[in-house]
Amino acid sequence: MKRNVLRVADRGWGTHRTVTAAVRAAGEGAVIHVQPGDYRESVVLDRDVTLIAEKGPGTVRIIAAHGPAITVRGGACELRDLAVEGTADRDPAVLVRGGRPVLDHCAVSGGRVDRPRNRRTAHLHRRGRRRLRRPRHRHGPRGPGGLRDPLDGRARSDAQ
Repeated sequence: MKRNVLRVADRGWGTHRTVTAAVRAAGEGAVIHVQPGDYRESVVLDRDVTLIAEKGPGTVRIIAAHGPAITVRGGACELRDLAVEGTADRDPAVLVRGGRPVLDHCAVSGGRVDRPRNRRTAHLHRRGRRRLRRPRHRHGPRGPGGLRDPLDGRARSDAQ
C-alpha cells in the first residue's frame, strides 16, 4: 500500500493551505508535512494520519480557533514536533475522545491534554503503552524542577 503524502503551507505553496483541509483530503495512513507558520484552526483527527512539522520543533503552531486546537475522535494518529495552543488554561488544548494518539516532541500550552477517564478506548499510547513523549507545558502548575504529566496531573521530575 502506498502512503499518500500531503503538504500544508499557509502562504499557498503547499498542496493545502490549512491543516484541516489536508486531514479531510488524507487517506488512511497519510503523512502530512506542515510548513512553518501559525495555523489558527481547530483540527479534528478521525483516522490514521501523521502530522509532522517539516522544519522541526517550534516552527509550526496550531492555535485553537474555538474549543480545543486538536480533537482526536479515532484512528492511530501521531503529531510530531508541533506546538499546540488552546484558548484558556482551564480548557483542553488537545481533547481525546477516541483513537490512539501519540504526541511526539509536542509543546502544549494555553490548555491541557484531556481524555475521558471512563472510556477505555480513548487514551494516549504507542505500541500498547500509554505515554506522552517529552511533554512540555508552558502554563499550569509544575513540580519542583519538573513537568506536569498531562495524563494524570501529577508533577514529575525530568529525571523520571
